[in-house]
Amino acid sequence: MELIEINILKKDYISEKDFCLSCEAFIGAEDNPFAYEVYSFYVLGEERVEQANMEASFELEKGWFVQSEYNEGKLKEIIQSIISLCDTGDDELTYERLNDYLILQDS
Repeated sequence: MELIEINILKKDYISEKDFCLSCEAFIGAEDNPFAYEVYSFYVLGEERVEQANMEASFELEKGWFVQSEYNEGKLKEIIQSIISLCDTGDDELTYERLNDYLILQDS
């Protein structure tokens, strides 16, 4: 199982530590580039989290991640590490396990 691509759908960028990204990840079998699932996720910069937490207490749910600073390369590494953690060798089970961390989009 591998990360095929990450698309940043929306970027609210103020600084390296104050940002919010809406993303989708295309994740599929290494031996079949046309067989994949699409997952949504969101990334917040640490200053954005601090600002939001001062306004109201909140808890991040599935599909939300915090990065100390804006770094697309590091974002890809994080998603790939989640894939590696969830990879069982069985595509359907791996997709199911990925849904614990990312939001599976409707097909």
